[in-house]
Amino acid sequence: MHPHIESDEHYDDNATPPFIIIDLPPLCDEAAMQFSELLKELTAQFNAYYRGHIRRAVRARRKQEQMRDRELQLRAAQQVLPIFDTERPV
Repeated sequence: MHPHIESDEHYDDNATPPFIIIDLPPLCDEAAMQFSELLKELTAQFNAYYRGHIRRAVRARRKQEQMRDRELQLRAAQQVLPIFDTERPV
């Protein structure tokens, strides 16, 4: 069993596979596990190498989101409230 998978008792071989953007060939269990480990190692190395780039991108994205939120709040605060007609006949 794969070290990151605690149990396969709920796994259904006949279940519909999740949608992914590329067609993957069928693999035997051992090949699937080895491929998974390769992808995890590649991801770890990629994240370590580009850590600074990723952090800057995350900070830039957060800053853009905060600016957008402030802009939306400012627009909402500047909206003209409806005028209540106090001289309307009863």
